[in-house]
Amino acid sequence: MTVFWLKLIAIISMTIDHTGAVFSDYTPFVLRNIGRMAFPIYAFLIAQGARYTKNIEKFMLRLFLFALISQVPYNLALNRSTFGNSLFDRSTYDFLNNTNIFYTLFLAVSAIFAYSKLKHTESTALKLMSLLLGMAYMYFVNVTNIQDTRIIYAAAYMIFCAVSVTAFMSKPKFMNKSGVESDNPLTGEGALDSPENPEFPDKLNGGFIDTINKITSSLLEDSAILLAIPSIILADILGVDFGMFAVVWIFAMYLCKKSPYMNIAMLVGILYRFVNLPFTTSRILSLIFALISFSVVLLYNGKQGPKLKWLFYVYYPLHLVVLVIIFRIYF
Repeated sequence: MTVFWLKLIAIISMTIDHTGAVFSDYTPFVLRNIGRMAFPIYAFLIAQGARYTKNIEKFMLRLFLFALISQVPYNLALNRSTFGNSLFDRSTYDFLNNTNIFYTLFLAVSAIFAYSKLKHTESTALKLMSLLLGMAYMYFVNVTNIQDTRIIYAAAYMIFCAVSVTAFMSKPKFMNKSGVESDNPLTGEGALDSPENPEFPDKLNGGFIDTINKITSSLLEDSAILLAIPSIILADILGVDFGMFAVVWIFAMYLCKKSPYMNIAMLVGILYRFVNLPFTTSRILSLIFALISFSVVLLYNGKQGPKLKWLFYVYYPLHLVVLVIIFRIYF
């Protein structure tokens, strides 16, 4: 299955979802359940797009522009606090609260941009500032008695993904006697083929120290994930669609560069987002449709398919405008 078909499935399920949201008094709630297929697919595609785009800055700019373009239609169609407003109401033009999905995608790619551009630089100060910012925000959430643990869950999930990536994808390389790289420190530089060699303890110790040094270096590089914290916090402040967790989710999928790990990150995100107690029929249906989207992504063949990039950007604000017009004329 190509990128084109994944996008098509996502926008069809999104349209069904938004139709159910706008006409909620006249349609069954199952339309909203079907819509749970959309975001996991979009999250996967954004993570992939950020990895393979030739110009991530232009990618970010497109997302930012469409975030602004889509906000007024989003306020009129899906924002419960401004639904039914006229174009002359000031709150219709609120670009800083209850923001649309393009804000979510933009901030996710911003986190990826910060990580990918600065992870190989001497950015210790930026990492420290990001960490302190995250700690300060968590303190603010606590002292203001906001009954919301999302930021703690998001931070825990992010750390889990970072550790997973470090363990499975950042294996240090060692040079054996033939000059060939090896994943095994005992057969690499500093190790011996035979324990009878009198220098075995020293050589083994050298290999062990080399192992520790390289693992430490890998962990320090992965600490660049701290640079994603400002984007995650901003997502929470702006009240982005699908929440700050969505930014963490996309960022985690980006970190998991190889398909098996990326698929695991996607599945963990789906389970985290859609497994809610107590179980109700509606929640179970949402989980089922989200898992269907995961199954669809597993069919991805790595090919692009027909390139209709701008159609998928324009469709989001356009379909919201159409839904609002139909609702106001006929209902």
